[in-house]
Amino acid sequence: MSVTWSRKPAVVLALALVVVGAVLVLNVRVNTSGHRPVDALRVSADGRTLTAQVIVGPPQDDGTFCEQVTDTAVRESARDVAIGIEMRDDCRPWLYWSGREVALDIGFRREVRVELRTPLGGRPVVDVATGSQVPIQDVPPARR
Repeated sequence: MSVTWSRKPAVVLALALVVVGAVLVLNVRVNTSGHRPVDALRVSADGRTLTAQVIVGPPQDDGTFCEQVTDTAVRESARDVAIGIEMRDDCRPWLYWSGREVALDIGFRREVRVELRTPLGGRPVVDVATGSQVPIQDVPPARR
């Protein structure tokens, strides 16, 4: 197949656009939700409300957080309770090489409440994100 001289600029431009498009597609971050590890847990006096604390990035200038809770899950059995907290970062940049990267070792606690059908009692709580048992602590409420 021979390309005439008059069509070469159009072919080169088309190939360049395909290459640029492929690079962008491979580097765009899809903003999906994911389970976040539960850092600490408080139990209400009646044992039916669990207040999970997750670590998130610092608040924006207006005091709101970029990370939003998209779903919670509770699975109760006679021997344990499993909880999952899904979050999405609404401030995450579209491209890997631009913008905001947050070190969670300087994070802030966010509280997420989940309700149980029956009081917790002596059952351990397992974190869906890590598979580990969550320590039940007497921690102060998070800043709002």
